[in-house]
Amino acid sequence: MAITKLIGERKTQYNVEIDLSKLSAYHLSLGQVSKAIESLTAKVPDIQSDTQEKKLIVFGVDRAIESVKDLEDIIVASYGGSAIYLKDVAKITKGEDIQNKKRATITFAESGLDKEVPQTTISISKKKGANVVEVNKAVFSLMESLRPQLEKEKVGFIITRDDGYTANHSVNELVEHIIISIIIIAILLVFTLGFKEAGIVTMTVPMIFSLTLFSGYMLGQSINKISLFALLLSLGLLVDSAIIVIENIHRHFHDHDAKDKTVKEIAIAATNEVGKPTNLATIAIMMTFMTMFLVGGTVGQYIRPIAIYAPIAMLTSLFVAYAFTPYFVNKFMNKDD
Repeated sequence: MAITKLIGERKTQYNVEIDLSKLSAYHLSLGQVSKAIESLTAKVPDIQSDTQEKKLIVFGVDRAIESVKDLEDIIVASYGGSAIYLKDVAKITKGEDIQNKKRATITFAESGLDKEVPQTTISISKKKGANVVEVNKAVFSLMESLRPQLEKEKVGFIITRDDGYTANHSVNELVEHIIISIIIIAILLVFTLGFKEAGIVTMTVPMIFSLTLFSGYMLGQSINKISLFALLLSLGLLVDSAIIVIENIHRHFHDHDAKDKTVKEIAIAATNEVGKPTNLATIAIMMTFMTMFLVGGTVGQYIRPIAIYAPIAMLTSLFVAYAFTPYFVNKFMNKDD
């Protein structure tokens, strides 16, 4: 976890209410009182004077201020050869402060909406690159293990926001859309080319995804909603190279000189024939996505996975189309198909 914030936290504080008449009688200033308190530790304590009641607030300092008496016995100055203690010029009480200047409450329908119960909100942020789903599971598991102890202290807790669920749901939804898109492409290819051709092109899709995600992992990129959206966005383009190659192979099967060539020879010749235009078209699309690197600021960081994954996917699809499509044709097809 990277950042943990508490909203509505109650923290022990000591209220130092200065008696201005006594301060004047001893010829002291408010600054002298503050300096005397600050001198207790090398690390200056958190001293505030902007509270609603205009009181001087001092938060407890470990091993220095742990009780009202510790503050009362602070020597502020000396007058007439005698020490002047803080208790001589101020009234000191112990209380609590609402941190962040925000008071948080919660209401329950069964108890009546007019009955507010004080509550503290804990906001936990994950580290960059960490899996928010796994982080949330660990946090929820810890809270469940603490439930018996908290119930003994009459403290309850409620999960008010689960970004892990939202992220997991979004990712699963994108994966479903990717699968649906693959099925639609396969059905279209069945009607336009044939069952075997459609099967070969469909087999290349998980290969392209696997190589793309592996390449992204090697570059330090995580799998998130944006990276999956990049794959979904480029899905129609990913199968272009394989479709072009297998369509040209299919056309060569029906040429007049096909009977004098083997399936392997036809596959290699047909692939080489479409190589240059396919390369040019793929590189042009890759350059289009790579221009997203020029976008700066928050938007640039948000869309950067698209600028990384889409070109990698296009390059991978080109490699799979040239290396595996002819191989699958040679293994599973014949000139009569």
